[in-house]
Amino acid sequence: MPVLPFMTSNRDDIIKIIHETHANREQFIFPYFALTLCDKQRNYYYF
Repeated sequence: MPVLPFMTSNRDDIIKIIHETHANREQFIFPYFALTLCDKQRNYYYF
């Protein structure tokens, strides 16, 4: 489940991801902070 800045980054969604990760016995969550919303990507996510 991707967390998009200002769209799905509320506290409840992030806590849900953490709980579901733990429930499935996963060992880590891999954050990827390099999402750039330039050119057509911004329109895809925000409009």
